[in-house]
Amino acid sequence: MKLTILKQVKAAKGIMLGAHTNPDGDAMGSLVGMATLCGFLHIPYQILLEKIPRDFEDLLEHVEVSFEPTIEYDTFVSVDCGDVDRLGLFKESFEKAQTTINIDHHGTNTFFATYNEVQKNASATCEIIYDLITLAECPLTESLARSLYTGILTDTGGFMHSSTTPRTHEIISQIMKVPF
Repeated sequence: MKLTILKQVKAAKGIMLGAHTNPDGDAMGSLVGMATLCGFLHIPYQILLEKIPRDFEDLLEHVEVSFEPTIEYDTFVSVDCGDVDRLGLFKESFEKAQTTINIDHHGTNTFFATYNEVQKNASATCEIIYDLITLAECPLTESLARSLYTGILTDTGGFMHSSTTPRTHEIISQIMKVPF
C-alpha cells in the first residue's frame, strides 16, 4: 500500500496536510515529514494547523504552514488521525479533496480515506512516514531527521512504551546518522 500512497502523492497537483486537533510530537513530525516529501517531489502543499503548538514550533521553520487552505489542491493527506472528525476545522477541506489519504498507526482508525495506510504495529506514524520517504529516495535532512525523531520519541514515551519494537530502533539508528 505504501507504493500506492506514494503514487497518489506524486500524481497530486496540490496537497493539504492535516493531523488531529491539538497535534502532538508524532502528528507534527509526520506533517513535517510529508511536507518535506512534497517539497522534494516539487508538489505544492500546505500544512493546516488551527494553531501552532509551542512545544513543536521549531520543527516548522522549513515548511509551509497555514491556518486555512490558500492554494489549489486536489489531495488531502491526513496523518496520525484516527477518524475524520479528529481533523477538527479541516474536516471540510478533507471532504472537498478529490483524493484522500489516511496515514496512521492507531488501532482505532476508521479507514476514512480513499487510500488508507494504517499500521497498527508501528510505534508512531513517523515510522510510516519514514518508510515513504525512504521509498521515494528523499534525502534525510537535518530538519526532517529532527522531526521524525521527535515524533517517534514522543509517541514511544522515550522508547519506554510497549509499542517500541526492533523496527523502531532500526529507524532511529538511520535517523541518528544525520547530525541534528
